[in-house]
Amino acid sequence: MLGKKIIATKILAILFFSVSVNLYAASTSLVINELFYFTDDGGAGDTGQWLELRNLSTTESIDLSATLLTVEISSSTVWQGGTALSYNISGSHIIAPGEYFLISNTADNLGIGGDFIYADYVVSDIPFLRRGVGSVNTSTRGVRIKLDGDIIDSVLYGRTDGTSVNTQQLDVDGYFVLNPPAGPPPTNPSQVSILAGTAQGNSLGRDQITPIDTDQLSDWELFATPTPQAGNTTVPEPSVVLLFLAGAMYFKRYFKNF
Repeated sequence: MLGKKIIATKILAILFFSVSVNLYAASTSLVINELFYFTDDGGAGDTGQWLELRNLSTTESIDLSATLLTVEISSSTVWQGGTALSYNISGSHIIAPGEYFLISNTADNLGIGGDFIYADYVVSDIPFLRRGVGSVNTSTRGVRIKLDGDIIDSVLYGRTDGTSVNTQQLDVDGYFVLNPPAGPPPTNPSQVSILAGTAQGNSLGRDQITPIDTDQLSDWELFATPTPQAGNTTVPEPSVVLLFLAGAMYFKRYFKNF
């Protein structure tokens, strides 16, 4: 009977290990994980904005005292110059494997529901992040990050109704995704895929079911409850849920007479 318990324990261990490997095996770099740019501050929605980065590596930390992190906030037409913003972030910050790095324009508490969460790095600009407003052709906004000058990740978002397009001649090599989704080609060769923006109080975040950077629109979701310094809240994939339930039912049946 002890042998049965050991075998069953090994089966459950393999079950959960296989899920972990499938979810995180390809996590290898620093990515933009979540944006909260239209806040419930009681005013224009610009105070308390934050940008959350995540180190998807499972083995290596990112030492910002040895690596220059640059955050760029685009205007509607350019990444640099005009009303675009750029921040060089350095200092004694280490982003451990799987951990988050939070940048905000306030040093106040960013937690929700009684949590106390504070930015790892504070910038002075209000607004810090930008909202996609105006005409569909000029409403795109973007965020991108660089390490030692190399573009690591970037994201474009626009109006909340998803109608934003990019018809300006921009630095498309730095954009979130270079290839438009399947369907008719864009009317302008400089158009790229753009995420729909968020409503006030919502955030734009990376899908945590498969947190792998594929540079596709499907990497991202809208979240009604922002989650600074934590994984984004999503509903587990049916396959994962069924796998867990199958394991639980097996154990209940196998040991019901023990």
